[in-house]
Amino acid sequence: MTTMQPSMFDNYPAQWVTSRPCHCCGGTGIVSSAEPITSAPARPTDPDTSHAASETEPDLRRFSDRSRQAHLLRLLAVEPLTAQGAAVRITQGTVSGVEGCRRRVSDLLAAGYLQDSGTRACNPGSADESIVWQVTDEGLRAIGRLDDTGWSL
Repeated sequence: MTTMQPSMFDNYPAQWVTSRPCHCCGGTGIVSSAEPITSAPARPTDPDTSHAASETEPDLRRFSDRSRQAHLLRLLAVEPLTAQGAAVRITQGTVSGVEGCRRRVSDLLAAGYLQDSGTRACNPGSADESIVWQVTDEGLRAIGRLDDTGWSL
């Protein structure tokens, strides 16, 4: 008998959560290196640059050493932070930069490079708790590949 780990969806209303397996791991919890992990599609209201960017790299696990993802991954390997906390450090707090970083944190999570640390922290100016993210073993291997080749995958 397998025991289910608590999910971030446990407190969501039932109609919000589907029984479909995760698109990243197929419900196994193991991200396969054989198939690309794609980003969530750009919304119809997103600017044309978002639509163009979504077509440039089909696999979220692959990014360059100079990318925002690489900077976030390295920062979170040294100091687990909330998505907003990491974004503020990377972007010096510019609004567009923070929003872009928060999306990259989501991508790193989908790629299997980040995980919930189990710790919660409040962001400045908010009484709401946020997840503190930490780098996974696969994320550490991606950092090693970035150091060796300049690419995460």
